[in-house]
Amino acid sequence: MTRLAVTVALAGCSFHTPSLASGDAPAGAIDAPIAPSDVAADTAPLAPEFVIEAESPSSSTMPAAHQWMVETDITGYSGASFMQCMPNDGGPCADSTKLATCAASLVYRIDVVTAGRYYLQVRMLAQTTADDSIWYGIDGVPDPTPIDHLEDGTWRWDTGDSFALTAGPHTLHIWQREGGARVDVVALTPTMSPP
Repeated sequence: MTRLAVTVALAGCSFHTPSLASGDAPAGAIDAPIAPSDVAADTAPLAPEFVIEAESPSSSTMPAAHQWMVETDITGYSGASFMQCMPNDGGPCADSTKLATCAASLVYRIDVVTAGRYYLQVRMLAQTTADDSIWYGIDGVPDPTPIDHLEDGTWRWDTGDSFALTAGPHTLHIWQREGGARVDVVALTPTMSPP
């Protein structure tokens, strides 16, 4: 009995279908290799995404009067809680070049297996213009554009800029821009769509 097997190589990855007995081959099947160009683009594997509950940082800093605190006073969060930069006084750290001295931070360690471009995603809730924004960055380097969330009292996702990441260890940073900011989940995704 002859067995047929198909191996497709895409972007350095191989996919192998189970062997079929010759009598089991689907109608119209041929015994020829399939070139990567014969496979639809949407079957190529995407880089993995990283989804992290905000209350699970690897570390945090408190260089000034504010700090990130575990909170549960607003419903609708995922996981066990969310993080809020306290006190909730709108205390600003508006200059991204001074984060080391004025911004409380959350740091999340990630290990990137597949190098590529990843988009920052953050699930936040804001109630006023004084608690609606954060800074973010990779490997201690802040993005020049903060996340500025809609002040409607609803948990929702915001998409930030993308980062070209090499394979290996990296850190994702969330910094205070305003005292009172609330963060529920942080993520890095291979597309602009939230997880």
